[in-house]
Amino acid sequence: MMNHAKRVFVAMLIGLVPVFLCAGEALSQGKPIKIGFATYMPKGKTEEKGMEYFKQLVEKASNKRITVENFYGGVLGGERDQNDLLSVGEVQLAIAGNVLTDSVCPELMAMDAPYVVSSDDTLFKLWDGPLGKRITAKIAEKKNITILGVQRRGARNLTTANRKALFPEELKGMKMRLPEIKSWMEAWKEIGVLPTPIDTNEIFTALQMGVVEGHENPASSVHSRRIWEVQKYYVLTEHLRSYFLWMANKKWLESLSAQDRELVVSSLKKALVFANAYDIDDELRLMVDLQKNGITVVIPDKKAYQKKAGPAIKRLGESWAPGVREEVVKVEGREIY
Repeated sequence: MMNHAKRVFVAMLIGLVPVFLCAGEALSQGKPIKIGFATYMPKGKTEEKGMEYFKQLVEKASNKRITVENFYGGVLGGERDQNDLLSVGEVQLAIAGNVLTDSVCPELMAMDAPYVVSSDDTLFKLWDGPLGKRITAKIAEKKNITILGVQRRGARNLTTANRKALFPEELKGMKMRLPEIKSWMEAWKEIGVLPTPIDTNEIFTALQMGVVEGHENPASSVHSRRIWEVQKYYVLTEHLRSYFLWMANKKWLESLSAQDRELVVSSLKKALVFANAYDIDDELRLMVDLQKNGITVVIPDKKAYQKKAGPAIKRLGESWAPGVREEVVKVEGREIY
C-alpha cells in the first residue's frame, strides 16, 4: 500500500495536471502574432544561429500561433535604417551594434571607447550593472526600444591591405573605414589614421576599390566578408570588446499578454545564451580559417596602441556623465587612461 507521504505527493501532481494543461492551451490559443526579427549581418554567423533558435523555441511553445520571420544581410537597410524600423514598430525585434547607443546617449557609452574595456567579463558586468541599467532606460525613453540582452562578438581588430602595423606609427595617414561613432573616430584619429565613415553593407566594396586601405571588426565579420580577397593583414589590436544588442520595440512588447511576453522574452534570452556559447567556439575556428585563406595574423604592440590613443580617451572621458568613469574603473579594477 502507498504510504501517506507518497499519497500526498501523487495528489499534488494530479492537482497540478490541469494547471499545466491550461498553461499549454493558453500559449496555443489567442490571437496570432507575427514577429519580424532583423539583423544587417549575413546568414551563417552567430546572429543567424541565435535568431533561428529563438524562432524554433517560440513557434514550438505556441503551436505556431506565434510565428517569426527573420531578415538577414541588411535586406531592410543598414544599421540606422534597421534601428528606425524597430523604433516605429515596423519590425518587432532586432540585433544591432553601437550606432544606436552612440547617437542617443554617448555620455554613458564609456564601454564603447577603445581600450577602456579589457575583457568580455568586464563588458557583461558593466551591462548587467548600474551603467547598463542607465543606458537601457535612456534608449527606452528616447527611442521606444527595449534592450533585452547583449551578445558577445569578441575583440575588434584591425585589417590592412599592406601595412603590418606592429606599431601605431605605421598607420599614419592611412584611410580607415569606421562607423559614425564619435569615440571610435576620435581614438583612431589620435592613433594617426584618417577615419572614413562608410556604411556596414559597403565595407567590402570600399576596400576593393581602394576608397579605404583598412577597417576594423571582429573575426566573425571579417570572415563573413571574405576579407582575404581585399586585405592581407589581421592585426590583433583588441581595441574594443565587440557586442551586439538584442532589442524589442517597447510599445509592441508591452502590448502582448503577460504569458506571451514571458514566452518571447524567455525564449529570446535562451537563444542569446545559445548564441554566446556558439560564438566563443566559432571565433577560434574562424581565426584558423582566415589564415588558411591567406590572411596573415599579426600580434602588435598593444600597449603602444593604448598609449597612443590615451589622450583621445581622456578627452572623451571629460564628456561622460557623472559616475560613468568611476563605474568602469571599479569593474575594470584599473585606471583606464
